Formats: sequence, C-alpha cells, structure tokens
Amino acid sequence: MLGFLIVLIVFVITAIILIQISSAKRSKLTWVETNAEITASEFSSHTSGNDISRARGESSRKVKLTVTFKLKNGETYQATRKVWTATKNRSMFEQGKWVSIDYAEEDPKIFRLHYQL
Repeated sequence: MLGFLIVLIVFVITAIILIQISSAKRSKLTWVETNAEITASEFSSHTSGNDISRARGESSRKVKLTVTFKLKNGETYQATRKVWTATKNRSMFEQGKWVSIDYAEEDPKIFRLHYQL
C-alpha cells in the first residue's frame, strides 16, 4: 500500500512539472499576425453549450482548419489545426475565405485565430 502511494505521488508531481514546462514553452512563443486563406475546413458534429446557449446562437463547435499563409520571409506555408468557434459563424470558415491568424514564428504549424469569432 505504501509503495502504491509513493508511486502515485511521484506520478502526480511529474505530471504537474510536465504541464508547467509545456505551458512555459507556449508563453515564450513569438506570435506573428497575418491573413490566411482557408483551403479546407471540417466542422465537428458535437457542440458545447446548453439548450439556452444553442437557442441564442452562442454554442461553440470545433473546426479543423487547413490554412495557407505567407511567412515573414515570403515563403508560403500550409498548416492544419483544430480551433473552437461559435456555431453561428459556420459560414465564415468555408473554403476560399480569409481569416486573420497568429502563427508561432519558431514553429509555423502552431497557429490560432487572431480574433475570437
């Protein structure tokens, strides 16, 4: 029993340390704003929210976006990422439309929507 407790404590401490290291790496990223063309979008069938928020059009949904954008050095880059958005904004994420994103200068495959839509 004591051995299990020690293993559990070590596991929890290790998990906490890994989470802090991961969040520290994210906070040190240099974000660059740019416009990106949506080359593909795939909406999740699941929404988050309750009946009232759905009726108001305030529920959220994940969308898998594939975007093409130019880096600071001029080369074109394509990245795919899942982001959360309001369900009512579905028409804004159709193929061929443009969105404003922030991408990590060190690793362009990491991007986020510049405006929370």
